[in-house]
Amino acid sequence: MSIFSNPEIDKRFREIAELYLVVKETILYFEEINQEQKTDIQVINELRNAFDHLMRVIAALFNVKKINNDSDDYILKNLDKAYGHVYRAGYDTIDFLCLTIKKEISDSLSP
Repeated sequence: MSIFSNPEIDKRFREIAELYLVVKETILYFEEINQEQKTDIQVINELRNAFDHLMRVIAALFNVKKINNDSDDYILKNLDKAYGHVYRAGYDTIDFLCLTIKKEISDSLSP
C-alpha cells in the first residue's frame, strides 16, 4: 500500500516502523530483567530525537513548515536521521542488556 507520492518515503517509513517495533520489544525485555526496571536515559534521548525528526517530516508533508529546496530530499534526510536514532536506541539497549546479564551471571557465580 502506498501512502505518499514518493515510494521511497513509504519505504523509509516502513523501515523505521519495523525497526521501532523490534527496539521497543528489546527495551521492554530490558526493563523486565533490570532490577531497577528503568530504561537508560540515553535510550530515551535517542527515541526523543527520532520523534523530533519524524515531526519535522510530518510538518513538511502537511506544509506546516515551508521547505525552500526539494521537500522530498528534506523528508528523506530526516527519515534517515530518525532511523539512525531508533537504531542507536536499540544498540544502546542491547549494550545495557548485555551488561545487566553479565552482572547477573557474575553475581550468581560468585561465592
